[in-house]
Amino acid sequence: MSLAITILHNRHNDICRHEQYNTTTNEIDITTFQDEIEWHDEARLIKQIVQSLPPLQKQLFTMKEIEGYTSEEIMNITGCTAENLRRNLSRARNKIKETYLHIINNNRKP
Repeated sequence: MSLAITILHNRHNDICRHEQYNTTTNEIDITTFQDEIEWHDEARLIKQIVQSLPPLQKQLFTMKEIEGYTSEEIMNITGCTAENLRRNLSRARNKIKETYLHIINNNRKP
């Protein structure tokens, strides 16, 4: 599983673990909605980072991690070699991770 997909998956699971209702008062827990908003913001951020990748990396990453194509299918469709596919996916994942962490760390500073 790619970093972007893992981040989104883990964030979604965190949100699902929270109860939406306080069982003693039956009131809506506002933090659940704040978490949902944050999750959507993170998803939007990751989409923007993917869109900023170089065209080939963006295409290969999208096909592999979002659309679910196998490596063989991607190589047949794009004409990439196995080595070129591996290298570009690795670069895309690293760029997504570095950019995401850079943005998150800069936004946390007081």
